[in-house]
Amino acid sequence: MAASLQFVSIIVFTLGAPAFSVLALIYLVQRKRGNGLFRLFTVLCAFAFLGNIVAASFAINSQFVTIARALIAGILPPMMAHLIVQQEREHGKRAFVRPFLWLFYAAPILA
Repeated sequence: MAASLQFVSIIVFTLGAPAFSVLALIYLVQRKRGNGLFRLFTVLCAFAFLGNIVAASFAINSQFVTIARALIAGILPPMMAHLIVQQEREHGKRAFVRPFLWLFYAAPILA
């Protein structure tokens, strides 16, 4: 069961890594248009997928790699919330959650 679950996760990482890597490259090339936060989010998603596939494929158990993967995975949910708040603000809706966003960012770093 564990081997089949690992196999399925490697397939998911294999499909997700190129998709987010291509998106990240496209957004980095288009510097003038778009949202800088969205570009950073896409790059971090690509790093998350690539880090997971490398760690799973080569059985890397380094403490540095584990901490880096945990930080990237931990920062993605607050960044997603930040993107939503930013988009709501662009559409004229006021959001009073800015202090909570910074706490949301700090939680995975401190954990």
